[in-house]
Amino acid sequence: MSASLRLVKPEPADEQEFQAMMREWAHNDKRGMITVLKGFRGDFHLFLKSLEDHSAGIGLPEGHVPSTTYVLKDDSGRLYGIVSFRHRLTDMLRLFGGHIGYGIRPSERRKGFGTKQLRLALLKVIEFGLTKVLLTCDADNPASAGVIENNGGVLQWEGFYPPAGRSIRRYMITLAENNKEELS
Repeated sequence: MSASLRLVKPEPADEQEFQAMMREWAHNDKRGMITVLKGFRGDFHLFLKSLEDHSAGIGLPEGHVPSTTYVLKDDSGRLYGIVSFRHRLTDMLRLFGGHIGYGIRPSERRKGFGTKQLRLALLKVIEFGLTKVLLTCDADNPASAGVIENNGGVLQWEGFYPPAGRSIRRYMITLAENNKEELS
């Protein structure tokens, strides 16, 4: 795994690599394609603007909360995944969705990038001031459960969630300022 991985907000220079990542998701199972990506319609600059607006809470659809989106990137400009952090939770997000949604491009899965990406996202969450983070994953997705557990996730509940039509697992990760060194 590249030691130069960092979590950054996507920028115009990422367009070609971002489009390649999206093509991978389009030609593979869409599992791991986070909600923010499902709204991508091909115009990367418009997409970047929508991410900025979403982070600032501007023009949010009904029921949505502000969120900030980052990409996992190396020094060569390769994108490995994407993660979105919701600034607060609604009642629905407390049940399904949680604070963080993430995905790793299909060609880079099972290589530890998901664990690294979530670890870096947790550092961003600490800077935001949260002390507990709720995450959910599909019950039939052991890779995602492993990513969460590798980052200190404690299973709170597992069961069928009717609005989603599937079984989910809900985890809590407790953070503290002193976790920064541990997560780095």
